[in-house]
Parts: sequence; structure tokens; C-alpha cells
Amino acid sequence: MLVIRDAQMAVFGRTAEAAFCDRAVDYLRRNVPEVCASMTPEHLLESVRFAASRCRSLGSRREVDVLRYLNLMYEIGRAHV
Repeated sequence: MLVIRDAQMAVFGRTAEAAFCDRAVDYLRRNVPEVCASMTPEHLLESVRFAASRCRSLGSRREVDVLRYLNLMYEIGRAHV
């Protein structure tokens, strides 16, 4: 039987989160390039992490919800967190 320990699951989680953040930054660059042009890669990543954290605090862990939240942030001009 295969046993996955908590520490291993934590590594998997961090890897999955990092991959999602990369995809979300690419998504933003494709969908709101005019806003992203003035932002550093670090700031884009920070805004994705903020959106993910905010969604978790609202009870959602789904990637699609984070992307929706990002859309809202960038459309109303709150991309600069």
C-alpha cells in the first residue's frame, strides 16, 4: 500500500499552486494586456496570490473562481493590490 505523508502532500500542494499562478499570470497577460504592460511580473504574481487567498477566505478553492475574481479585480481597476 502506498502511503503519502502530510509533508509530501504539502509539497504537492505548493507545486500545484505555483503551476496555477503561472497559468493565471499568462491568462491575465492574454486577456488584459493593456493593464499588465505596466506591471512587473512580481506584481502580477502578487495579484494572483491575493485573489486566490481572497477566494479561499470566501470558501472557494476552484481555479475558475480565482480567474473570475481576477477578472473582476482587473475590470474595476483594483489590480494594484
